[in-house]
Amino acid sequence: MIGLGTTLRGSVYVVGAAAMIACGGPHRAVARHASSSPVSTGPAPPAAAAPPAPAASPRAAVQSLLDAEMRLDHQHSYALLSAGGRAQYRDVADWTRRRTELPAVTQFRIEGDGAKPGSVVVLVQHRPSLDPFIGLSPARERQTWTGRREGGGWLLEPEPALQAIWPSDSLAAPAALKWARAVQACDQTAARGVQAVDPPLGLEQVGQLALCGTPSSLGAGPTGSVAAGPASAALVAQYTTDALAWARAIPITGGPKPFSVVLAPVGDGWQVVGLAP
Repeated sequence: MIGLGTTLRGSVYVVGAAAMIACGGPHRAVARHASSSPVSTGPAPPAAAAPPAPAASPRAAVQSLLDAEMRLDHQHSYALLSAGGRAQYRDVADWTRRRTELPAVTQFRIEGDGAKPGSVVVLVQHRPSLDPFIGLSPARERQTWTGRREGGGWLLEPEPALQAIWPSDSLAAPAALKWARAVQACDQTAARGVQAVDPPLGLEQVGQLALCGTPSSLGAGPTGSVAAGPASAALVAQYTTDALAWARAIPITGGPKPFSVVLAPVGDGWQVVGLAP
């Protein structure tokens, strides 16, 4: 099975537009004002967590929670967690850390009830990106939230079931071939326009390709997956084992030497993340 090599000189991962997502920033300095009253030097009391706020129905609970998440109002969304959710995330700060590990919600649409009683299926949109900290943020995913009857209404379990919606695999081979032909034409600008990272992972392992200026006619082989194991260790180290589910490998034929282009589903298309011999 086609994979990515592991022997890279230094670290080849140079993520073109990686956004640093901080789980907790530095403490801000607080201005001191003159006062005749004694100034307390003890720690400030913790902010009170919002009490549970059960909704009238599972749909209403999901609507309210995701509305709050779109506003980054984690205290409000925390108030919609079930007792089990509050046991898992002990306070708002803990819940906030969890939510900032996930792609931010930009839009959502409730599609209907799930297969299990009290569950709700939602189509959620994110800003698509490939980030070394969050990983791959799909443009769309289907989330199934589970509601619990508690406190005279409905509260939610904290972790919905997720089903990412990727672009069609049929678009991967044309993207790989477009990139290879741009390299063959020595057009770095066009090649970078099809890349999710710059330079692609594993470029040195395939001898810089030796494609630039060659007259051969290039073609693309069948779309394949990237196998688990030593060959894909570098990819997994950067993007976790989730990468094995979304990465695709396309063999490029007709060049001076055989190689494959490895792509990630970014937005509604596929972009190059690496190369494999």
